[in-house]
Amino acid sequence: MSGATALERISREVAASVVRIGDEQTPVIVLDYVLGDLEPLKRVASEWAAFSGEGQAAYPGIRANLPADYTRRVLSRVELLIREVYAVPASHRGRCIHQLFSLVTRAESDLAVLQRVPHYDTRRGFYFAIMHYLNPGPFGGTGFFRHRPTGYERITDERFAHFVQEAERHMREHGTPPARYCRGSDAHFELIHQVDYRPDRLLIYPGNLLHSGLIEPDRDLSADPARGRLTANLFLDFDAS
Repeated sequence: MSGATALERISREVAASVVRIGDEQTPVIVLDYVLGDLEPLKRVASEWAAFSGEGQAAYPGIRANLPADYTRRVLSRVELLIREVYAVPASHRGRCIHQLFSLVTRAESDLAVLQRVPHYDTRRGFYFAIMHYLNPGPFGGTGFFRHRPTGYERITDERFAHFVQEAERHMREHGTPPARYCRGSDAHFELIHQVDYRPDRLLIYPGNLLHSGLIEPDRDLSADPARGRLTANLFLDFDAS
C-alpha cells in the first residue's frame, strides 16, 4: 500500500480512470461500481426524500437532501483522489457545500435562456462537482463544452468578463438559443467530451468547467425517483480558510 497513489489505491476497489479533455486538458475522474448495491440509497430517494423545486432557480428540476452517511462514505473515498489529481494545496480544507438528489423535470418550453446553454457552477479554482448516476438507463449523460468565440473551456475570475461579453455579443448577433436542452455542438458551444449515464458511475470535474446534462425530454424528464434520471450530487469546495 505504501507509495501507491490515490488513483492506484482506489483502482483496487473500483474501475477508475482520469480522462484529460479538450484543449485545456482538464482532468475528469470517472469511477464505476462505486457502491455496488444502490438499492438502499434509491429506496431513500423514493420513500423518504422530500423533493422540491424551491430554491432551484438554476437547476431545471427538483432536488432533495442526500443522507449524511452517503456523503461521508463518498467523500472518504474520493477526497484524497481529488487532492491528488487536481493538485489541491495541502493547506486547503475541503467543505461539502451541497449534497442533493436531483431529477430533471422542466419541459423545454419552460427553460430559461441560461438553461439552454452549457454552464459552470462557480469560478472558484478548487471547487468540484461529484455526480453519481443511480437509476438503470438509458438516460442522458453529461457533456463538456468549449465556448467557440473565446475558446474557453473553464471560466475563471480572469476570464469571466471576456466570456460574458462574447456570449452576449454572440446572442445579439445570432439570437438567443431555442427553447431546448443542449445536447451537442452548435454555433456557440462545441461538445468536447461526454460521460455516458450508467448506474453506479460517479464522475468528478471542476465546477468552473463548462458542462450540461445531455437531456432528451421524452426519455429523461420525470419527477419519479424510481423512474427518472436520478443522480446524487455533491459539491466540494477547498479553500485556505
